[in-house]
Amino acid sequence: MPSANNSKSIGSTSNRFNKLHIDSILFHGDTASTNELDDYEEGTGVPTVKIGATTCSLTSTNNYFYTKIGNKVFFSVEFRMGSHNGGSGEVTVGLPYTAKNSNYTAGAVRIYSGTVNGNEFSTVHSGSSVLAFRRNVNNSATANMAVPVNTYIYTSIFYETA
Repeated sequence: MPSANNSKSIGSTSNRFNKLHIDSILFHGDTASTNELDDYEEGTGVPTVKIGATTCSLTSTNNYFYTKIGNKVFFSVEFRMGSHNGGSGEVTVGLPYTAKNSNYTAGAVRIYSGTVNGNEFSTVHSGSSVLAFRRNVNNSATANMAVPVNTYIYTSIFYETA
């Protein structure tokens, strides 16, 4: 225990600890539990892409990556559509965490080997655990984004967890 504020360091630039196991971190003398950094996680995996309730088949490069810091999630996904397997409706990808209610997000979509209309975007609906692919319609509504077979999709998005 330090004898005064800012009087002790843990490790040094030449002698660092390998791992530090703690429950949470408070910075700069803050004592409010709402300001604690209590979670950090990185993850990767193969996405589950659905059209409506039907799981699609994917080909080649199919990955997702995320970093969660506190209640903030940075999520990126890339996939190449192999087959719709008879599915119809909204194209979605499962997320590692459920989004907070009253939290709407939108991200740009990169489309390769597919039709680009210029109005495609990705979104996480409030209270949902899926990333949806949508398109703007006449600047006032949205519709399902088409993802033809062999189309390569990439998007990154930021959202808050529940």
